[in-house]
Amino acid sequence: PRATRSRSSASSDGYKGQIEGGDPFEQPASQVRNGCDSPFAMATVDGTVDTHVSGEYLLTYSYPDADPVQVTVTVQDTISPVITVTGDLEITLQTGDEYTDAGAKAYDTCDGDVNGNLMIDGAALNYFTASTCYIKYKVGDTALNRATEVVRTVTFLDTKPQIEEGMV
Repeated sequence: PRATRSRSSASSDGYKGQIEGGDPFEQPASQVRNGCDSPFAMATVDGTVDTHVSGEYLLTYSYPDADPVQVTVTVQDTISPVITVTGDLEITLQTGDEYTDAGAKAYDTCDGDVNGNLMIDGAALNYFTASTCYIKYKVGDTALNRATEVVRTVTFLDTKPQIEEGMV
C-alpha cells in the first residue's frame, strides 16, 4: 500500500513564528506521516535565520514524495541597548580640580557594540565654581530603540578655608 502524503503544520512545540533579535532560533520539527500516523520522513530545510538582523526569513521544508512547506520567521528587535558607565555615577571634587570623564559603553542584542552611537551631553564642566554638573549618556540602535538615559552627577564643592588678607 502506498503511503498517504500530508503536510505537517511545520509548527511544533516552542515554535513562535516571531522571535526577538538575538534570541536563539531552533528549527521547528516537521515530518510527513503515512496513513497510519507513524513517522514517514523528516524534512530537509532550505533557508537560514540570522537572529542578529531584523527581517523576515523564508524557510522551505522539503520531503521525499510530498509537497514542500514554507514557513516565514520574523526576527524583530524590540529590546533597547544597554549603557554601562565606567566609574561612579556620583563624583564630588574640590573646586579647581580638573575632571576627565571615564566614559561609558553601550551594547545591543542585535547590533552588538553600539559605542559609536553613544551621545554624551554635558561633558564641558565648570570646575572653577561650586556647582553640580550632569553628564548624560544616550544611545539608540538601528531599530530605533532608545536606551534608558544614564546620568553621572559631578559636584564641585568649595571647602577650602578662605585666607583673609593680613592673616598670613
